[in-house]
This record gives sequence, C-alpha cells and structure tokens, in this order.
Amino acid sequence: MNANKTKKEVLSYIEKNKSKIVDFLAEYIKHPSVNPDLEENTDVVNCQRWLAEKIKSYSVFDKVDFWIEREKYANVVALSKGSGSGQSIMFAGHTDTVPVTLDQEKEWHRDRPPFSGAVKDGKVWGRGATDMKGGNVAAIMAVAALANVGVKLSGDILLTFCSSEESGNRSVGVDSIIARGYKSPVCIVMEASNMKLMPAIQGEFYFRLKITGKSSHIASRHLCIYPSAYEINVPGVNAIEKMIKYLQRFQEIEREWGIYQKHPLMYPGAMTLNISKISGGETFSSLAETCEVVGSVLYNPGLDRNEAIGEFKSIVDCVTNSDYWLRQHPPELELPYFLPDKPPVNTPPNHDLCKALYSSIEFVVGSPPELKSSVSTSDGNYIADHGIDVITFGPGDFDMGAHGTNEYVPVDQVIDCTKILALTLIDWCGLID
Repeated sequence: MNANKTKKEVLSYIEKNKSKIVDFLAEYIKHPSVNPDLEENTDVVNCQRWLAEKIKSYSVFDKVDFWIEREKYANVVALSKGSGSGQSIMFAGHTDTVPVTLDQEKEWHRDRPPFSGAVKDGKVWGRGATDMKGGNVAAIMAVAALANVGVKLSGDILLTFCSSEESGNRSVGVDSIIARGYKSPVCIVMEASNMKLMPAIQGEFYFRLKITGKSSHIASRHLCIYPSAYEINVPGVNAIEKMIKYLQRFQEIEREWGIYQKHPLMYPGAMTLNISKISGGETFSSLAETCEVVGSVLYNPGLDRNEAIGEFKSIVDCVTNSDYWLRQHPPELELPYFLPDKPPVNTPPNHDLCKALYSSIEFVVGSPPELKSSVSTSDGNYIADHGIDVITFGPGDFDMGAHGTNEYVPVDQVIDCTKILALTLIDWCGLID
C-alpha cells in the first residue's frame, strides 16, 4: 500500500467530513460533565455513558468499554485491534471539566452560553471545548477516518477517557484504566497545547506548612520583640512573623530558579512557587499562636521528583535552622499535600513517536511545530509514572477560556489535529496491505 497516497485519501476524507467532527464536539459539550469532586452532580457519568454509545455508533472499534469505577466516576476505553504485530499506542483524555461559577456565567456571552456547544466565528464554544473535549474528538475521529477509508493498521490503538483529571484523583482515573489492563508503551495526551508539540511536562507538588508560636497579650509585645532583663522570660512568639521568614525565602528562591533552572523546552522562569492560601492567628488582641500556608511548586521537567522535593525541604530546613525559636519548635511540613505529587515528563525530542508527530504536523500545516514543555500538569504526569513515554499534543490553549469564561476551541485546530493524529497512526502503527 502506498503510504503517501493513503495519507492523501485520509486527509481528503477528514476535510469532507469536517461538519460531522464539529457536530460531534458540539453535542459532546452539550452534555455537562463537571468533575464530581468539584461540584455535587452525576452528570459526568451520564456524559461518559453517552460518549461510549457515540463511539460505538461509528462501528469501527473492536471493543468499547464503559465502567463506573465508583459511584460518581466513569471511564471509557475504545480499542482498535491491529492486523499485525506493529507498534501499539495509547491516547489519554478526560471528559470531566471544572464548574462554571455564578460569576463566570454572568460574564459568558449570551449567544453562546457555557453548555451550548455553539459554533460561531470559526470556534466551538462551551465549557470543556478547549479543556479538553476538542482533543478527545480529534483522536476518536482520526481512528474513525482511517477505518472509513479502509486503512488497516498493524498495531493496536487505545483511546482512554477518564472522569477525574480536574481533581487529580488518579486512583479512579488513569490508575483504574491501567489496572484494567489498558496500557501501551507510548501515549499521546490530547490536552490543549495550541498545536505545539510537547514532549515534556513540568512536575508539580502541593505542600502545607504550619508554624506554632506562643500566644500572649498584645500588651506584652514589647517583651517579645525587644531585649529584656535577665529575669524576664519571653512571653510570646508571633507565628505569623515567623512565617514571613519562609515566605521571603520562597520569593527569593523562585527568582533564583528563574535564573538558574533551565530546560531546553521549558519557558524561561517557569519553575515557580505559589502560595495559594494563608491563615493565622486566633484573636485580634493576641500574638498569633499558629500560622499556616498552602502552596505549590511547578518544577523543571529535567529534575527527578526526589531531587525537586528534596531541594524544597532543604529550603525549609535552612530557614528553620537560622532562627532560635524555630530550631526548638520546627514547623510541620506536609508534602505532598491534598493531591499526590505529579512527577515530571521528560520524553526525548528525538523519540520515535515525537518524530512521527513532528513529521505529520509539518505535512498537514506546512511548517514544523514548536517544541515546548507543558507548563500545566495533567494525567500525563501520572501516566508517565507507570513507565509510559508521554507526549502532549492537542487543539486549543489555556488562554482560550479554560477554567474561566467564554471557553472555546478553534474549528481549524480540531480538524488539523484530527488529520495529524490520523497520519501519525499510519506511521507509528504501520500499514497492512
């Protein structure tokens, strides 16, 4: 079979069926699928059930598996069996979305509300359009296009869609899918990359740091912060002021990371330390007895997870050891906090799958893609934790309303992504005559 002739036939088929791809995406968006950890509902299960039936309706997959992992979570896997012993591949996406808050809804365009799936101005609008139903549809329709043109591939294709990515609940999502036996040596995560090729993803962990001081009346503050006579015991220690020492050091190290932490694909300064929550003090007339912060670190994909976590802990220890009170009353550090840590992805740019995607992108759009590291973490981090080589590539971008208002994905990107994934499958899985 002539590969170039086959590719042109596939591209022509996708071009002729653009409206079907767009209609599928619009219908997908009309099924609300908010993550159940973020909002009380069961819509995501209903949406996943609909998605499984929709995939079945194309009659091109050898198996479509839908299961409810727990009461509010459901996963979908579609398998296309190869006709030979070619290389297999896995696609990973998520159906769940973040909620649309009341304030966001007020700012949303009236003629294209959050779950309308409206098609206007060359874009498909609605919650989940760019994050990441556009990418999911592109992968499904790429496989369907190959089958409808009569292309037979040598390797297996796995399409996986979970319902727990937005809350990082890996146990009921990607871990459940892999435990069920769905796994491949390589994986394309169809998260929004603005059509950039992303072989790397930064690592991420959350932490909680709690300081315990010593409460005393504000009238005794002068005895707590200035020198006093030998016979006077220091009556109090303000935990908030002790926390400031850590926060100042965090700001300093973040700037140092911006200078010294580099990776060929990472955006300059993208290794960051963010404080997202702070609380302290018990009453307005006392020195604060406790202070607590919650924060996160996004780190260089070239760092080992233990190396990154170890450096953060050493920073905390350094501040602790520089202070008389803190040496005797060290802080409580919980790490990882809230979510499991996300180890980085650092797939080599010369990986064969990266080469196949690169070639397909150039073939479809006429110019080579930009190679970058994804700043936003995803299920790709957890998938890589299972020893799978991961690359991120998909339509849309996070500045297209993801997690915010007026979310959309460009139609042209969804169609181009469908074409690119189809051609990549031909090169990766291999053709059968």
